[in-house]
Amino acid sequence: MSLIGVIGNILVITVVYRQGLKDTPQILMMSLAASDALFSTVTLVMHVPDIIFSIDYYLATTILTYINVYIVEMYYFTIVLSFCTFPLISFERMIAVYFPFQVSRICTPFRIKCILVCLYVYSLAATIISVSYFYPLWLEIPFSNRTYAVVAQTDFLQNNLDVLNLSQTIILMYLLSIVSVSLTTICCLLIIVKLVRNSRSRLSKAKIQTKNSRNMQVVKMLLTACMMSCVSSIPTVAIDLFTESEYMQEGYMSHNFFVVLQTINHILFQLSPTLNFFIYLIMSSKFSATFKKIFQQNSNKLCC
Repeated sequence: MSLIGVIGNILVITVVYRQGLKDTPQILMMSLAASDALFSTVTLVMHVPDIIFSIDYYLATTILTYINVYIVEMYYFTIVLSFCTFPLISFERMIAVYFPFQVSRICTPFRIKCILVCLYVYSLAATIISVSYFYPLWLEIPFSNRTYAVVAQTDFLQNNLDVLNLSQTIILMYLLSIVSVSLTTICCLLIIVKLVRNSRSRLSKAKIQTKNSRNMQVVKMLLTACMMSCVSSIPTVAIDLFTESEYMQEGYMSHNFFVVLQTINHILFQLSPTLNFFIYLIMSSKFSATFKKIFQQNSNKLCC
């Protein structure tokens, strides 16, 4: 899934760049694809030690240590950025549906870019502090000249463990996960209600069949992507709330059950970045036409 996510989002970036970043939906798609491509790449890197463990346990442990110390922050950064981007996409599309003649004045490309910059800054600020939590501690293997690294807690984490856990829980879970998923879900439901009402109107049907057909494709395409994000995010939020509860903190949950829950979380997090490319390809005639054009041009160059 991660490999498909990397390839698919690189293709999305290529297609959207070829189309140009003139409209707000294309800017949002480019930002989301870049974040998802980075997320899928980091996920691939995080699973490299799983392959090496069967070959060299200590080498895999060292690689996993450096991943946990230096790379895992990028994983959480992309998750936070994705959680922040989908409410913006759903809200922008809701305005496009309810106020089609004012959307170009309300959601200008400049404003969307400024909001995206703020979301990047917020995502970085919410996760950058975790860089100071751990460091690689080198240990020597008994009766051998080999050494390997393990994850060790810094003095900063040990001295402020309760405060940091509370702040991370409030910022990343309650303010981010629950609020973002709730806003995205509400905006998607409002868009669906408006589309259902428009489908019952003959006048709106005539408009959709003529000038607004491509705009409605974009609305439905991004609506589907946002709904897919909600479907995959709601269980992850529920799992995070469950694992962070006092039931988990008191140690009643077995380690194996905790690993199963985390594995489900990883799969659900990867679901949306993997499927977005296929959603765009199937539901947008403009996107699919540009993709086919790029593919045909590359094929002709290879043949020549």
